Amino acid sequence: MTTPAVSIGLPVYNGEAFLARALDSLLAQTFADFEIVVSDNASTDATAEICAAYAERDPRIRYHRHARNGGAAANYNFTVEMARGAYFKWMAHDDLVAPGFLQTCMDAFARAPESVVLSFTKVCWVGVDDEVLKYYDVPIPWDGRDVRSRVASLLRDRVHSFLHHPYALFGLIRTETLRQTRLIQSFHSADRVLLLELALRGDFLELPEYLFYRRMHEGNSVLGRNKSAKDVARWYDPRRRPVLVAPRTNLFFEYGKSLLRAPIPLADKLTCARTLSGAVKRDWRILGRELETGVRQMLSPSG
Repeated sequence: MTTPAVSIGLPVYNGEAFLARALDSLLAQTFADFEIVVSDNASTDATAEICAAYAERDPRIRYHRHARNGGAAANYNFTVEMARGAYFKWMAHDDLVAPGFLQTCMDAFARAPESVVLSFTKVCWVGVDDEVLKYYDVPIPWDGRDVRSRVASLLRDRVHSFLHHPYALFGLIRTETLRQTRLIQSFHSADRVLLLELALRGDFLELPEYLFYRRMHEGNSVLGRNKSAKDVARWYDPRRRPVLVAPRTNLFFEYGKSLLRAPIPLADKLTCARTLSGAVKRDWRILGRELETGVRQMLSPSG
C-alpha cells in the first residue's frame, strides 16, 4: 500500500444527518492522493452503516469504530495517530469542502518556505440544507515573519485574531509539526491552545478562496448541545466531572504551558510571555468574574 500525501482525519459521533455529505465532498476533491481516517466514537445511530458502505466503495477510507465514547479530544487525536500522510487535515462530520480545497492548499505549500506549517482557505457558513448563511471575513492583521509577531497577532484581542474562531485548524497542516504539539487536550478552548502551539512552530497561510464550509446547526458542538462550560468540558472528555470550570482562566494557563514547552529561544519566550501577560491584564475583569462565579457555584448546595 502506497503512502498518501495527505491524511484526512474525520472524527464522528452520531453523525448520520450530515456524514454522507461530508464524505462526498472529500471524495470529490481534484487532488486525489489522500486517505480518510474515520474514527467513530461508538455511535448509536446509522453512522457505522454509512461509514462501512463508503469504506467498501473507496479503499482510501479507513474506518475505525471504538467500543465506547472516549470524548471528542481522544477521537480527534486518534485520527492524527493513525495518519500516514506528510500533510494532515481534520474534517468535522457536518462540514463541507469545495472540490479544489486540497489542491489549493497543497499548491500553497509548494510555493511556501519550510517555515509555513499550516495553509487554509477562507470560511463560509452554511445551514442544514447547505445554503449560504454568511461569508466569514474578519480582517486579521497577521505578520508571520517571526514567532514574536505571530504570538502578538494571536493574542492582540478577542475578535481580530485567528483564535476568535479557530477555523484554521481545519486547514492543511504539516503532520510532523502537528505531532510536536499536545494536540487536542481535554479542556474548554483546547483548539485555541493548539493553534497557538502551531504558531509557536511556524507560519500560517490564509488563502483568499472560500473553499471551506462550516455548517451551523443546532447539533453543532457549541451552538447546540454544549451550551455551558461544563457541557463543553464533558464533550471533550465525558469521564470528566469538573467542579470548578473557569474557561478563560484555564485558557491563559494553558497558553503559558504551551509557551514554556515551545522549541524557541529563551529571548523569544520572554518576549512572548510579556505579550501573554498583557492579554491577562486586558481581561482581568473577565477572569475575576469567572473565578467568583465558579467559587459561588462550588459553595452553593445545588452546585
